Amino acid sequence: MFDPTAPKSSLGRARQTADLMRARSSDVVRWADVTSLARSWSLRAERAGAHIPGGSRVLDLGAGNMDLQNHLPLGCTYIPADIVSRCEGCLVVDLNAGEFPDVEADCVTLLGVLEYLHSPEETLRKARERVGRLIFSYAAYWHGRTDYRRGMGWVNDFRRADLEAMLARLGWRIDVVQNLKLRWRTREYLIACSLT
Repeated sequence: MFDPTAPKSSLGRARQTADLMRARSSDVVRWADVTSLARSWSLRAERAGAHIPGGSRVLDLGAGNMDLQNHLPLGCTYIPADIVSRCEGCLVVDLNAGEFPDVEADCVTLLGVLEYLHSPEETLRKARERVGRLIFSYAAYWHGRTDYRRGMGWVNDFRRADLEAMLARLGWRIDVVQNLKLRWRTREYLIACSLT
């Protein structure tokens, strides 16, 4: 059931999200529109950058505004990847189609990405096969209703405990969990992991 207090744009987005869920596809049109990329995400990127060791090769999956590159420690190499090209050299990849960049990296970031993936466990498994460090954010499901999440375009509903169990199954050790407190009505966590 939709939240009747939600803005009409959220209701329309919820219907689009339902269609994407049935098709198990990505919203390429949305992410090709640069107005869909929020400047407020920079704080999330800044906090993520604090957990990346200097000199790392960083694969930024779902690079968006590429804010992360401005918050990396000295000596890091930034490798942007997204569903559409964001700059020259940006790797174009559709995670919902099972794609994953074939590049050498030490760390992979997924900031505000897992919520849009139909099979996030598959992406996290592929990341584990290629890198030793994972940093991601996730707005955890917690209030008992999914209409808000669908209005955001999110296609899955994991609680924090679900994420932690998934990471353990895949062989990721959680090093840091930080509540970002960036969005109204959500609990968005920044989680940094290394291999077990």
